[in-house]
Amino acid sequence: MKTCSCCQESKTESSFGKNLQTPDGLMYYCKDCAAEKQRAFRRANPTSAAASRKRYLDKVRSKNLRRREAEEAMNRG
Repeated sequence: MKTCSCCQESKTESSFGKNLQTPDGLMYYCKDCAAEKQRAFRRANPTSAAASRKRYLDKVRSKNLRRREAEEAMNRG
């Protein structure tokens, strides 16, 4: 059991995300509070959130394209 720093509720360890930089290896906030904080940030900063999402999607698409090209090259050769 661990207490969330935000809602102050005691929850099971599976209710917390991983963070290897903390002494117990778990996030300070439970997953529910962390998700709410992320939603609030995205609502308050729509431009920044959209730019971050675009950077992420561009990175994933680029990675997938390189992977597909490598697979096609292996299939041809």
